[in-house]
Amino acid sequence: MYLPAAGKRQAPWGVQEGALIEDATDFVLPSPSGLTRLPFPVKLAHDQALAELVQRPT
Repeated sequence: MYLPAAGKRQAPWGVQEGALIEDATDFVLPSPSGLTRLPFPVKLAHDQALAELVQRPT
């Protein structure tokens, strides 16, 4: 859903440059669907990166 909202055709996973909403951070994750052909450790690493971002003091 991020790509159409951002007007992009593709985006890397993780923190995005700029943000759709002022004072927010856009973070793109791979789909949690079992149809996503990524090994579980790769998906987990992205989820952990988001968890670390959320837990940082502001």
